[in-house]
Amino acid sequence: MPSPSKPLLYDPPDSAASSTLATGLQHLKEPHTQTFLKAIFGGIELGASGLAALLLAKGLGDGVKEQVPMLERVLQGIIFPFGLVVVYLTGCELFVSLIYCALCLSKMCGGPEKVCV
Repeated sequence: MPSPSKPLLYDPPDSAASSTLATGLQHLKEPHTQTFLKAIFGGIELGASGLAALLLAKGLGDGVKEQVPMLERVLQGIIFPFGLVVVYLTGCELFVSLIYCALCLSKMCGGPEKVCV
């Protein structure tokens, strides 16, 4: 247990759960067009990072690939996650996160037939 004089470097579980719920409820109040556009732009950003990873790795010369065979995979593994960071920093969404939020809220409310707002 950390001492009370030192600030916590993380959110306690109760605080993290309540902030996640508040974020989910805020997303439910957004207009559908805004949610749709944020999901489209998030997919474009993630797809662009995948394309950048492929282009960078495939752009290596054959001599480099023969000398360091795993360099192609390492570069792809380093470049692709930057797309996820860009999605987060620009405030875009991924469709998967919207579905996850809706499922969690429907389970908390007792089922998909009940409205929880």
